[in-house]
Amino acid sequence: MEFYDTKLGEIPVGWKISPLQDFIKFQEGPGIRNWQYVEENGINFLNIRCIQNNDLSLDTANMISKEEANGKYSHFMLNEWDLVISSSGTLGRYAIVRNEHLPLCLNTSIIRFTPLHSFEHYAYVYSYLTSRGFYHYLLTMGSGSVQLNFGPTHLKQIDLIIPPEDILKRYNDLVFPIIEKMVTTKAEITKLTKLRDTLLPKLMSGEIDVSKINCDLKIIIRKFILNPLNYLWRYLNENKNYIQNTKSNETLLKSRTISKIDKFFVKFTTKHCDYRQ
Repeated sequence: MEFYDTKLGEIPVGWKISPLQDFIKFQEGPGIRNWQYVEENGINFLNIRCIQNNDLSLDTANMISKEEANGKYSHFMLNEWDLVISSSGTLGRYAIVRNEHLPLCLNTSIIRFTPLHSFEHYAYVYSYLTSRGFYHYLLTMGSGSVQLNFGPTHLKQIDLIIPPEDILKRYNDLVFPIIEKMVTTKAEITKLTKLRDTLLPKLMSGEIDVSKINCDLKIIIRKFILNPLNYLWRYLNENKNYIQNTKSNETLLKSRTISKIDKFFVKFTTKHCDYRQ
């Protein structure tokens, strides 16, 4: 493979240097100010706190009215697979918008990124925007006396190495299924976490009675809902004055060791491989 010199260093012949804005579309949020006056059944809009652990948690999202979402802010409504990155404060927080997040509106201090020409460029766009190199750009190019900020003005100064179209397509065919699996896994984790947080207090308070279910199902509940046990013991200690039959719960949990539970789980999964489906 032959290389030639560019301002970004040597790159393969057939590759090119292009301004980021000619390959990646980006949009800054509008700066919504009147969310505190909106009714509860409005449309969520993002704030920086919503981007956590490379995922979106909308529990802290604010709201705008449906009329505003469909009116003056319609241009800022997000779509599935949009990549959003924080542009103020803690720079570089990122997440992919999933279908269950919608409808959702973009807000200030967050920038939406999408491939400009083809969705087959998505894997390359995602890989670049979540890379250390791009994060370094944010830190070095960000401005602000109190906290770092970046926006379209800074993004327009970035040059990007662009491979040929056939390589972009092959890369997307290889990497996009991995990204898709990551997104699916995050969605499953979110659902299981909410289920655990809903059921755990009810199980511990006795609101849900599990005394009549078979032992195997009890173990499954412990494995998927009460795990990790450190969380359970912390919950028991912090709420011991409010939990009924704490002693019996401790006896139940201590009746089997962790190793026995793990052995059962392996055996159960082997015999009932379609259980989780």
